[in-house]
Amino acid sequence: MPLREIGSDLRDTVKEVKDITTSKALRRSIAELEATLRRVGKTVRNLDKEVVPPSFYTLNATLPATEKPAALHPDQDLAVGIGPVRFPAFLDGPQIVARTTHNQLRVDEFHRWGGSLEDDFLRVLSENLGQLLDTSRILVEPAEVRFPLDFRVVADVLKFEGTLGGDAVFKVRWGCWTPICYRPS
Repeated sequence: MPLREIGSDLRDTVKEVKDITTSKALRRSIAELEATLRRVGKTVRNLDKEVVPPSFYTLNATLPATEKPAALHPDQDLAVGIGPVRFPAFLDGPQIVARTTHNQLRVDEFHRWGGSLEDDFLRVLSENLGQLLDTSRILVEPAEVRFPLDFRVVADVLKFEGTLGGDAVFKVRWGCWTPICYRPS
């Protein structure tokens, strides 16, 4: 075979290989473009649906600050420390946790605490104790002790959960003791 014919055949072969390669790359690009358009189409269809914003919740004191109950110890200005208070780890996030079965919890992305559940709980506990004991001398740990305490309340929250549309369950193991500290006479 003359050299000229071999070169011509080689050029034709290279052109065919380029055509095949180009068509494979083109097919791959078209497939990627189709997949992208499908994803964009789903996104556009989902934009038609109403987006539900999350709801935020807080805990409130039992009694409004304007109501004053009869003090349990009107002759004493008690000083009460609160803490430590421990919570189950699954309550540590911003989402509200609901029990779906005996051993299953559901973390709700659209129903959230407006702040920290632990901080809300301690605030409400201190407000309620202050109102019930008619004292403003309530110290929430880890605050610096600025006055001698008459009592310290500690708690282990064992359960604070509910079922959707149902009641909430609050179960706590707590203790109260007189701290050993200097009391002026």
